[in-house]
Amino acid sequence: MYSVTYPSRGYACSLRALGGDSSAGQPSAEAAQLLPNDLATGPTSGYVFTISSCTRVSLSGTDRVTGYTITALPQAAGKTGNRSFCSDESGIIKYDPIGGTNCTQPLESR
Repeated sequence: MYSVTYPSRGYACSLRALGGDSSAGQPSAEAAQLLPNDLATGPTSGYVFTISSCTRVSLSGTDRVTGYTITALPQAAGKTGNRSFCSDESGIIKYDPIGGTNCTQPLESR
């Protein structure tokens, strides 16, 4: 949704860019209002969400994000969650069964 709304920017490279308070005015590339604020700040529901490993290209002097990695790691593996989850611009979700950052197992819907 972000990359369609802000095509010159590409993908968002921070949760903050996907969040934003709707009472603060219109959505923008810096606060697109696509995520609730609790998720946009990172830790929520026992998991810490982050966007990292952003790949950028420069087009006409403007950086455009063409790739990223998003992770959801348990705040305390085994207590707040057992598995961690990772995805990237492909949209494929994978997980690490022990809650780390080695997301190699494909998440299959049943």
